[in-house]
Amino acid sequence: MKIVNVPMINGLGLKGSEEMGEKVLAKLGIDGEKVDVDISDVESSEEMIYSKAVDVFGKGEKVCFVGGDHSITYPIFKAFNEAKIGRAHV
Repeated sequence: MKIVNVPMINGLGLKGSEEMGEKVLAKLGIDGEKVDVDISDVESSEEMIYSKAVDVFGKGEKVCFVGGDHSITYPIFKAFNEAKIGRAHV
């Protein structure tokens, strides 16, 4: 499984949450990939997160995104939805 650290905080989240992904990976003793984000530019950061998620989902890899605050969810979910990976049949 691929683990991607997304150290994003959009200013509304809990200060320090952008460091949590790195701390989780260190505690587990594993390496992961990192999305380089610029917390001063939310729009650009969301694009970088989205691009990384598109790449991972496009390859069909199992992945866990860790890090940052709730703001990482939208670009990841958008990429997931567009890739149609794991879509439940209702």
